[in-house]
Formats: sequence, structure tokens, C-alpha cells
Amino acid sequence: MLNKLQFSSVLLIITSLLISDLSIGQSYDTTNFNSPTGRQVINTGGNDEEGRRVLKRSDGTILFGVKTSPFVGDLRYEIYCLNQDGTRCNNFGTNGYVDNLGLPVVVRSIRDFSLEPGSDKIILAVGLQFESRPALIRLNADGSFDTTFGSNGSTVLPWPSNASMNAGGFYTVLCLTNNSGYILSYSYTPVGGDSNQVYYKLDSSGILDTNFGNNGLLELISNTTDFYSRAIVQDSPTSFLVTLEEYDSNNQVANSFVQKYDFSGNLVTAFGNNGNVSLVSAVLGTSMDVSSTGKIVVYGTYPPTFSSSGKQELNIAVLNTDGSIDTSFSNNSNGVNNYEFVTGDDHIANDVIFQPNGKLIVMYRASPNFAGYNSLLFRLNTDGSVDTTFSGTPGSPPNNFSLNASSSISEFFDMKLVDDGSLFATGFGNSFAPTFFDAWLVKVLIPGAALNTQDEESINMEVFPVPAKDELTIQSDQAIDQVIFYDMMGRELGKFKPENDIIRIDKLGVKNSMVMAHIYSDGSIISKKILIE
Repeated sequence: MLNKLQFSSVLLIITSLLISDLSIGQSYDTTNFNSPTGRQVINTGGNDEEGRRVLKRSDGTILFGVKTSPFVGDLRYEIYCLNQDGTRCNNFGTNGYVDNLGLPVVVRSIRDFSLEPGSDKIILAVGLQFESRPALIRLNADGSFDTTFGSNGSTVLPWPSNASMNAGGFYTVLCLTNNSGYILSYSYTPVGGDSNQVYYKLDSSGILDTNFGNNGLLELISNTTDFYSRAIVQDSPTSFLVTLEEYDSNNQVANSFVQKYDFSGNLVTAFGNNGNVSLVSAVLGTSMDVSSTGKIVVYGTYPPTFSSSGKQELNIAVLNTDGSIDTSFSNNSNGVNNYEFVTGDDHIANDVIFQPNGKLIVMYRASPNFAGYNSLLFRLNTDGSVDTTFSGTPGSPPNNFSLNASSSISEFFDMKLVDDGSLFATGFGNSFAPTFFDAWLVKVLIPGAALNTQDEESINMEVFPVPAKDELTIQSDQAIDQVIFYDMMGRELGKFKPENDIIRIDKLGVKNSMVMAHIYSDGSIISKKILIE
């Protein structure tokens, strides 16, 4: 099949048209998201704000949670709803946001939140005032308090058997599909220890599910070993996965585990070794994701006590659906790859997600010995190698994209990849004017990361110019649906259908410039660089 895209040039003569297979570099969406910066900034004045969680609702709008730490007054947590152009939603809360100060239940802080699939109701994991006792609260999709949940809108959870008062710790909440309820992961301080772990399960009405574990609790208790669990995902309609970090302070040993449980709190014995995968001499509890094919990635920060460089490094492992090590990703004896980009810097893991094509987008913080630090993105191929087509930013390590923008210091904690290949990431930035941290939500355009995007090798396509006829010819074994042109900052220049439109080059507004053509074919996207001189 031969598809031709004609360029009728009246004012501009094409002297050279060169085609390259290289992908466009990553860029902030400075056109379609909170123009002209490509980021949403929350600055309430006189407070430290940090973006902690970003999620996508079923209508495509974005929720992001902001933790506010005032120097005077109570800790506050706000949830903002944004359209994908950065404007506030008009159907959520007051002016597009809600916070814990407006709840009828007195809470010390909101520690995490999750979206209920289908309904877009919001589950809040909170610590109650004074004793930090864990509880769950549910909001309706419009941000209003849902009094039908639990007891008048909230469920106060029992302390684990060995918890101390004000146990603190990590909270992660998971909304299960098919009205199967909710899981709360809680790492807490036990009496006489540093950290133990408990999982709670509630049914869809907010009542503790006594069929799970021991009357709704699954406790991992030890007097000699510390447990931390921060990542939890549902991998099937009847099971969920957790990562567990284990640290033996007596023997100075750090190990990680991936465990699979059913909704009764039993290990799924067909996974790994009787429901458990052991990843020795590794720390992999920060983040976890499951691909559309069922592969599992786990990610964490390897402590300097054990790292080869004496600095903190990044640990990443990929498992197959059955819990076996994906040896195509790592051939190391423990199945774990270590990554370090800047010698002498600590590398702190933040988040990892699968692209639809199986590649990994990885977010981390680099911390040098001197003041300041920087959050960065890089991408891994399915064989564990660093993707050298993932364009970096000036001043960053090779193939690393900086999230700092104009800030002198930043850290990002969570990211969400949406269907069109846009990546939303949230954290904080600081330019030292003023000195407080501001919460940020940035939108980064990542070519090749769109839903159903295929690798170029999977489509037989050639693109070549015909200067004599002022034509760009696309030859493919599949029909060409449309071609969208972008400049190298990711701004859209024009959208055309090859068989129907004749496009004047001067209407693209480029001269002596490189542009990017995204060629859409049967749900897939091919990116080609075009140099117009």
C-alpha cells in the first residue's frame, strides 16, 4: 500500500528533506498543560507543600494529592482535580479541591488515597488525631463525604497486637476491582522495635472483612527483623501482590520479598516458592507495577552499607507471572540489576512503571554530597539495558531527563502514564525564593509510550522525500490514519490525513528546523524526524 502526503509550497522552496528514525526527545507539555510552564504549582505561602500521589479518573481528569506542612497549625492534605490542560475541574470539591480540614472526622493526616475502579470514589488512608490510629474514609466522586461507608463515613481500624501508641509508619491503600473491597498496608512501630507490618482488608461497604487473615488482619511480627511494605498492587480478580523489605539489624542483612495473597489472606502457592519470591541482598520495596502481559517489576534503593560504591544505588528486578525471575532482564545471580549514573551521588528510588510495549520508565532522585538534589527519569529496555533513545536534558547524566525545570532542588514521588503517552509526575520543587517547598505536577510528553504503541520493527514502513514533487511519501503495509507534526519542544504544528489533504509547508511555520512526524497506523504510532532546510 502506498500513501502519499503532498506538500504544496508556494513561498518556501525545499532544498533538503532528510528522514531519521530517531525518536523525538522528551519534553514538558508547555502548550496543552498549564501553558507556558508545563507544570501546576501549589504554593499556599509560608508552608512546605509536596505532591505525593497522582491518579487518573475514568473521565481522563487527574487527581493529585498534596501534603502541606505549615510551620504553625495542623498538617494538611489536599486533593486537587485537574483537567488535562491544567485547569481545575468544576465537578469536584470547592474550586476543584478538597482537604482533610473539611472532613467531619478529625484526622491527624491523610497518608494515602486510591480510586475505586468504575465509580471514581476516593478511599483515604488516614491517621486519627492524637494517637495516629489507622482509619479509612470514603469520598464520593465529587469529593463529598460518603456517609454510607463504614460507620457514618469512616472505619477506625484496630491496632496490631504489638503496636505502640502513635505507631506512625507507612500507609498504602489499594481499591480492589469487582466490589471486592479494600486493602490497607500499614508499616508501624511495635513495642520495643523499629517496624512491623500488617495488612487489613475491608469489604466494599467499609466493614473489616473477618474472612481475611485473623479477623481482618494479616500480621507480620518479629522481635529481631524489621519489615517494611510500601508497594501493593492487584494482579488478578482474586489476588494481590506485595513487596516486603526485611532488615536484620543484628546481622546487617537486607533482603526483599514479593508475596502473592488471595482475598482470604492465604499465600497463593502457585506463585514463586509457595507464594513467596526471595530476592536476597536487595531492597525492592519502594514501587511495583504489573504489565499488561502479567510481568512484575519491583524497585528500591540499595543502602550504602551493602552497595559496591559505598553510595545508595537503584535496585530493579522483573518477575514473570508465575514468580520466576525474568532472566532476559537480569542474568545476575539474585535476579536484580543495580543502576548508578553519577559516581559519588546517592540514588534514591521513587517510582517505576511499565510502558505498554514492556519498557520501563524509572524515576529517581540523585543526591550529591553538596547541597541540592534532582529528580530524573530514564528508560530501560526489556533486556534491562538503558534505553539510549531516551533523550536526556543538558547537564543531566546521559539518557536521563531532569524533572527540575527551573527549580534548584526537587524530588518527585509518584507518576502516572496515560493513554496518549503523557506522563504526569508529582513532587516538590524549590528555587529558594521563597525558601519553602512548592508542590508540583508536571506533564511530560514521552513519544513511544502511548497505549498500544508498537516498536518500529513491528510495522513495515518507509518514509522518504520526493523533492521534485514537493511530496513526502509514506510506504507501509498498513493504512495510514493520520500524521501529526510537532516541533522539537513537543508543540503540535499540524494534523493531516495523507489521502485527503494537501499541506503547504509554510503553514507548519518551520524553516531550517527539525520537526517530528507521528504517523498513526491501525492504533500504532511511528515517529520520524524530518529536517527541513
